[in-house]
Amino acid sequence: MTTKSMRRMRGAGVAAATAALALLLAGCAGTTPAATTTTPAPGTGSTGAASASPTPTGTPTAASAPTVRVPATCDELQPVPAGFTPVETQPTGDSPADYAAARAGVLQCAYSDAANVTLTFSVTPDVSAEDYSATADGVDFGPLPAAPAIGPDAREECPLSSRADLCQFIDLENGYGITATAYSGDQGTALPADVVDGFAAAVPQLAAAVTALGAPEPLWHPSGADLPGAVGCENLISDARLNEILGTTKASAFKTDDGEYARFPFRVSKQVGSEWCLWGSETDAGAGASVLPGGASYLPAAMAASERYDWQPAPEYPGEAYIATQEGSPQSTVDLAIDDAWVQVSGPVEVLPALVDEVLGNVGAVVG
Repeated sequence: MTTKSMRRMRGAGVAAATAALALLLAGCAGTTPAATTTTPAPGTGSTGAASASPTPTGTPTAASAPTVRVPATCDELQPVPAGFTPVETQPTGDSPADYAAARAGVLQCAYSDAANVTLTFSVTPDVSAEDYSATADGVDFGPLPAAPAIGPDAREECPLSSRADLCQFIDLENGYGITATAYSGDQGTALPADVVDGFAAAVPQLAAAVTALGAPEPLWHPSGADLPGAVGCENLISDARLNEILGTTKASAFKTDDGEYARFPFRVSKQVGSEWCLWGSETDAGAGASVLPGGASYLPAAMAASERYDWQPAPEYPGEAYIATQEGSPQSTVDLAIDDAWVQVSGPVEVLPALVDEVLGNVGAVVG
């Protein structure tokens, strides 16, 4: 096997692990029903006067942030394996795109044991056949053999033929995309036989449980402004406009939230209008941009946890804005909470305001 092939197979483990670990929703919890409050609403008679006795009215309280949309919890779909404990983490990352799965309500679950073995699975709602193919036939999961005994679309290998420390599973059931992994934290150390056997037994049960699920909960939207966002780099900023702002001629997009560089399986970012792109060339200056409609609530914690950036208020930019420069970098990065969205733009500091204005206009933000 070539070095490039090995790197891509290693990337499959990293991508699956990242999707299931780096952005786990708190507690691996299922959908939380909206709270209900009882408020005394005065009744009115035919004259419009208030009646003597107020009538209790159940008023659903809208969620203030995205919730898991899968109508089941981790434990309901797959009991905690013997000897393992749940891993509970909040979404993490520096980019809005790192939070797209949480924003879309993906259920993500993980367990670890004392031997540094981690088991993960994720269930993504509203996955089409095309979305599934984009991941299942891609670089991360494409090499997996078909598993028709589990389902017509299922693919599974445990351990991988090229890596004894990694198992993978992917399937589409009932409109839900499923991924599962088992991997050793000590890369190169083969998974124990009982983990391999347990994985092979668990994934058919997981697929069957997902098949029995009802429809997903509706996608959460903020009560105020809700940007359309962007799908594709050209909808963040075109190459022509980017080169015009940078004063270059050859800068173009070289990484985007798709294919080999997708942050999550099943094109989930497209469900929420999220996109991230990097532009540059061997000789020209570069830039970066990312957007997550409805993602402004993630920004404070993301900046507080950031290890790369020292964020400072930037009142010269629209919305609630912060700027930072990574040590040794010729570029600065601006984070903006605007119209309930999180937008991030990077580029040379002298043209950063123009880049920000262009991106904000393209993703639908109201500036002024």
